[in-house]
Amino acid sequence: MNLMGILGGLGLFMVGGAYLMLAKQGAAGLTARNSAVGIRTKKTQSSAGD
Repeated sequence: MNLMGILGGLGLFMVGGAYLMLAKQGAAGLTARNSAVGIRTKKTQSSAGD
């Protein structure tokens, strides 16, 4: 393997680990709501506390 292949593989591994950590935190309810991204209508924002 060449150096670029190894670095690319390590980079993908690290990105995958970050996504896994974020998914686990989301499933545990540890992440806060993001008001900047998503569907922002009166109906969806009124049910944000449920």
